[in-house]
Amino acid sequence: MRIAFIGAGNAAWNLAIALSKAGNEIVLIVNRSPEKAERLAKEVDSKYSTSLVDLSNVVADLIIVSTRDDGYSQVASELKTKIPVVHTSGSIPMNVLLECSFQIGVFYPLQSMLQSRETNFLEVPFCLEANNQTLLATLNTLAKSISNVVLEINSEQRKQLHLGAIFASNFSNFLYILSKDYLRKNNLPEHILDPLITETANRIIGKEPADFQTGPARRGDFSVLQTHLKMLEGNPLMQDVYKMLSEKILEYYGHSVNGIS
Repeated sequence: MRIAFIGAGNAAWNLAIALSKAGNEIVLIVNRSPEKAERLAKEVDSKYSTSLVDLSNVVADLIIVSTRDDGYSQVASELKTKIPVVHTSGSIPMNVLLECSFQIGVFYPLQSMLQSRETNFLEVPFCLEANNQTLLATLNTLAKSISNVVLEINSEQRKQLHLGAIFASNFSNFLYILSKDYLRKNNLPEHILDPLITETANRIIGKEPADFQTGPARRGDFSVLQTHLKMLEGNPLMQDVYKMLSEKILEYYGHSVNGIS
């Protein structure tokens, strides 16, 4: 396929490269920053531009919009085309693109991506949606050219899936930040936690996470909980997070929260 991209951030970067390697032609990269647009264009042997107007002069089978979520409404108001247009957001409804084209859809890869780390798309779930069966079939073929996991999911389901992913990835990553910051401040080797992080993630894949919860809150060990809270008196952020999560774990596993203050 001949594909144009709007956006040159983390998702656009990884998708454009993967689709190019799969034999698709990336015909244009449009991005407000010319430096970012040019950099991605060089990676996929494409032209680049900073103006959506240039999309009217390009021959393409599909336009993939992959910007920040707050940028979709602006793209939708400025882009008018006969080319099918899809976006890659987990939380934005498909219909945000209704002003753009008669054929619209969603091409959402359920994965956290960085430009500095190449994404292996083979195991990345692609969640697809389209306002007609022809485009849906096209997106299905395109997704299967780089991934082994392709699903048809509507906008409401995708929004729920995205929220679940926030808990699984974004929130857990923030806890990694806090834990490693704490070790650094206490002159302890931060990477000593890496095997624990790996084991925690690996043990729940394909399993029920509730069966593998450990720790003082899971056990209802209030003596340890109180000791930890006292240790964190000089770190109110970590103390608040520790207390809140411990209380929720206690409640989830049927313990009283009266023993924690």
